[in-house]
Amino acid sequence: MQSVPEGLGPQHYAQLQQWLQSPLQRVQRILQVTAADWWPDGQVPQTRKAAGRVVRAHRDHAHAHGVRGRRHA
Repeated sequence: MQSVPEGLGPQHYAQLQQWLQSPLQRVQRILQVTAADWWPDGQVPQTRKAAGRVVRAHRDHAHAHGVRGRRHA
């Protein structure tokens, strides 16, 4: 079995070490990935106006295709 440095290679391992030692970069990346998961197209809008357009487009598309929220029994 290979060690992590052997598997990644020296350059990628150094990048990984640097990334792991920087809490701010780690938190920013986690937030980017989490936010991207939340948006319908996987892209985080950069402005409020763009966010509104994405939300409206997604809502209109869902409404046109009959997708509704949960129905309570």
